[in-house]
This record gives sequence, C-alpha cells and structure tokens, in this order.
Amino acid sequence: MFDYIETAAEVTAAIKDVGAPITLVVESDGDYDAATSEVVAGKRRYDGFGFKLDYESRHIDGTNVLAGDVRFYLAVDGLPEPKPGNQIEQGGEVWRVVRPKILKPALTAVMYEVQARK
Repeated sequence: MFDYIETAAEVTAAIKDVGAPITLVVESDGDYDAATSEVVAGKRRYDGFGFKLDYESRHIDGTNVLAGDVRFYLAVDGLPEPKPGNQIEQGGEVWRVVRPKILKPALTAVMYEVQARK
C-alpha cells in the first residue's frame, strides 16, 4: 500500500527547498471576540511555502487563463485549502486566487496548485 502521508511530507520538504515563504490571506466570516462579545470580520493570514510559475503561452486561452496569470504550487503544511478570492502574498506581490486545485490521492492532501491573477 502506498503511503501518501509520507509523500505529502516529501512534497512539503521539496517545496520548502525550491520555494519561498508565502502568506495565504483568507477573508474571515467573523471570529468571536470574547472581550467584546461581538463577531468581528476580518482577514486571517497563514504562513507557508510555495513557488510560482508562469503559464506557457499555449495554455493562455483568453477565457480561463489570461495573460499574466501564474500557477502557485503550495505546500499543504500550515495552510487551509485555498478558495477563489483568497490572496497569496509572495515577495512583495499580491495575487488573487482564481482556480485552486488540491492534489489529494487517497484523501490525503499532498499539495495545492493554484491559478492566480494580479
């Protein structure tokens, strides 16, 4: 039987080796503030690792993939699953998540592939 948990750890290590720190910014519906007894909406920030690649011109169709779109490959370690509208910050740049995919064989998250746009 194949050990996908070990594979996920190996993928995370490889992404950390070749990638750089990223921050995934997620809009929060609201968090309960016990001090004020109110629900406070805001942004949650999750630190992780990833690397960015440009799309090859043959993948840019002007509809699903636009010129300037990029792909991020993110380690799952410490990150929630990215959703459309989340933001990825890396190297002083901010990208909006357009289309996230999760590589999840046998229900074990191995990495995220994210189409992003400025």
